[in-house]
Amino acid sequence: MKKFLIVIIIFLLLIISLFLISRYVGTKGLEVKEYLIINNKLPKSFYGFKIVHFSDLNYGSTIKSINDLKEKVNTINPDIIVFTGNLILKDYKITKEEKDELINSLKQLESKYGNYYILGEDDLDIKILEDSNFKNINTTYDTIINNKFDEIYLGNIQTEEDYKFKILLINKPDNITNFENFDLVLSGHSLKRQINLPLINEIFKKKGSIKYYKEFYKVNDMDLYISSGIGTSKIKLRLLNKPSINFYRIVNK
Repeated sequence: MKKFLIVIIIFLLLIISLFLISRYVGTKGLEVKEYLIINNKLPKSFYGFKIVHFSDLNYGSTIKSINDLKEKVNTINPDIIVFTGNLILKDYKITKEEKDELINSLKQLESKYGNYYILGEDDLDIKILEDSNFKNINTTYDTIINNKFDEIYLGNIQTEEDYKFKILLINKPDNITNFENFDLVLSGHSLKRQINLPLINEIFKKKGSIKYYKEFYKVNDMDLYISSGIGTSKIKLRLLNKPSINFYRIVNK
């Protein structure tokens, strides 16, 4: 009986410790995950093209300041910045002061060719991003043209136009099955299931990222990268899954 009680106490202490770490340690800080992408379809004049990708800020969850984001992004000096949705936590009542501070910080994210966004399922107030000098390409696209007049397609819709290199932004990674013939697909939404432990992470499944939720997949010859996000859902926990942004450097051989 005594041994049984000891085991129960140890188990409870372990659960409490995991909870505290997930709540007060795992949600803090901001990592930069760097990826080298090699693709010979990239126009040679775009060699070394740099993309910063962030997603699922979910402002009002565990995030109420993006100073770390600002510093890390501008240190990279990216060619473009892309945001793949879920700016404000659902049902969070953002104040005017918080909104103004968020807009001011987002405005300071610097890139060579521009900052772009698509909408997440809970993104209702797009004025914040528009006032932050982010370009809306939800259900549309843009063409990035360099000083050699080479082009890269960047969009949120299927295209049959003859671009050498095409980048697709989607919020829910499972929706990749609706698209084809893209070279690079960037997504978010999954939060990498927040708790990165077998079995437990199944609790945090999100519709739209049931099949695809990890960092990288090859889907029908398309490279799919999924941001693990910055904030949390209403359940304010992250374990072995720090808040992060993705930094891609694209080259050709």
